[in-house]
Amino acid sequence: MKRLWACLCLCCCLCAAPLWSFAAAPAGNTGTYEVTELWTGDVLTASFRMGMCFAADGKLRGVVLLRSSNGQVDVYHVYGSVQNNTFSATHGSGHKITGRFLPGDDVEVKIRLGNGMRFTTVARRFRDVPLTDDCAPLPETSTHQQN
Repeated sequence: MKRLWACLCLCCCLCAAPLWSFAAAPAGNTGTYEVTELWTGDVLTASFRMGMCFAADGKLRGVVLLRSSNGQVDVYHVYGSVQNNTFSATHGSGHKITGRFLPGDDVEVKIRLGNGMRFTTVARRFRDVPLTDDCAPLPETSTHQQN
């Protein structure tokens, strides 16, 4: 009966999932499992790397590393949700990231800064990548970490 219940729950999750897919949880994992992705791209003269973690209940958390043209890296922890093919996340400063998952390995990312400035870009997605415990991208020398 327990196995049947687990199969039914998995089927419901898979049917309700947007274009990003759930990977199988590691054997013996009894905690909350998250799907991890790395998004990379450019906005104006800066580049970004976003580690994103998605839970089965639609919650999203992530860390944005924004590297300016002078090499300075700013770090933003964001929290939000995913529903169908769209996502929304905010930073405590009022910055907001929204967007939608595109076919293939791309994500449309709309950034609205706390001061009202807006930018739109397309990020490249890398799925099932290792991230830190707080969803930050690993150093750029790691696998899947190149723009």
